[in-house]
Amino acid sequence: MFKWLKCCSKNKGNEYQKIAYSKPGSPDENSQKLLELVAEGNEWGRARTKESAEMLGHLFSCFLLIEHKLSLLLAGFCPDIEARMFGQKVQVFKDFVKEVERTCPYDFDAQHYRNIIAPLKQIKRLRDTLAHDITVISPSTVDLKQVHAFVSKFRPDLAASYAQAENEDLKAIGGITTFAFMLSVELGKLRMYLK
Repeated sequence: MFKWLKCCSKNKGNEYQKIAYSKPGSPDENSQKLLELVAEGNEWGRARTKESAEMLGHLFSCFLLIEHKLSLLLAGFCPDIEARMFGQKVQVFKDFVKEVERTCPYDFDAQHYRNIIAPLKQIKRLRDTLAHDITVISPSTVDLKQVHAFVSKFRPDLAASYAQAENEDLKAIGGITTFAFMLSVELGKLRMYLK
């Protein structure tokens, strides 16, 4: 109890509602209430199919790959990059591109790398939507026009490979997967400049 009070005393600015307690019921009523409370919110899990679970797993693998590739590039520029959130990594990447543009002794197309930022932000938005709202299982719920435009502009052959997907979710997965591969190549090229 003292730990709890100590913890709360650090958060003097937080205002919480008073905890309201229910009255105990009969054993049968308590058992029924417990079953209802445990089952509450599980509808999304029962509604997921094997295909939707695989799709989400594939997407989160792409999100993790993208974050990892950003971290590999930015580790020397921002030593605490691993501890940063995805959106912060995108901002550090933006700052990195500015610094490389300013200081790089080699021919460097900064605009090309700035063009990567908008698709990264859309992927972050999708990642956040899927990570913070457990009821959302469809990647097509977030606008990915910048992702598709980037892939189409620089690798129309790869964009064509998923453009005729049988549904918008598969098209979104195709775009994100292709972008992740392209990003890996582009960040690898940038890393070639660095010691």
